[in-house]
Amino acid sequence: MLQKTSFLFLYILFFFTIHGCTSRSTVSNYSEIIYPKWFWQPPTNFLSAVGYARTYYDRQSSVDVATENAIEQLARQLQVNISGEIIAMNDQQAEKFQETISEGLRQRITNSHYLLNTFVTPKLTVVLISEQERSVSDKITPMSKNKPDWLYQIPNEDEYEYGVGSSNLTYFPETAWQKAEKRAIIDLAANLHSKIGSVNSHSKAYHQNISSSKTKIQLQNVLVIARWFSIQDGAHHVLVRMTK
Repeated sequence: MLQKTSFLFLYILFFFTIHGCTSRSTVSNYSEIIYPKWFWQPPTNFLSAVGYARTYYDRQSSVDVATENAIEQLARQLQVNISGEIIAMNDQQAEKFQETISEGLRQRITNSHYLLNTFVTPKLTVVLISEQERSVSDKITPMSKNKPDWLYQIPNEDEYEYGVGSSNLTYFPETAWQKAEKRAIIDLAANLHSKIGSVNSHSKAYHQNISSSKTKIQLQNVLVIARWFSIQDGAHHVLVRMTK
């Protein structure tokens, strides 16, 4: 019995030791993120999109997958129909959104896009595409360690509407960046067009304030303005903008 208990204790200790080391190494891999400037601050004088993919042994396979992702993202930025609802109750929030991207638009971009730049890291491959043939600098830029102003307060301008999307740290960074971009576009849609109704609900023990925000809108020519990664908590953040 004592032998079994000792074995179980050593197994648990080994598991948590390995788990702790793995977690620390995963976070440390993100502690120094260096990408091209076009990744952190994409061009704003023409419409472009970044695509993400896991880095495979065959580099061309990574570029191909990232390009497919960029095509979908560029189609989404050019035109997307978004409908959904956010229900908030006290500090809890639930949301459900659907997006529709034109298959014809996606096919057009597939046939006519230009691959402007690529960048490969051991875990992530990113590409920049556009329907316009442009020259983009491949200058490498360290990520700013300072939290950007748009995470404290979303820009408020007469000419533009903005949206911010975030995603927690994931094992595969392409998943987190893709989630953050989609959420930023949904946030932009909600900011542009929302119908809010409040219902006060009472019970013997507590008071609940429930709000429902419904959105149904078409977005066109959305630009990704900035990306930022938080070293502290591993969150990925994206800022998008559209002309009103």
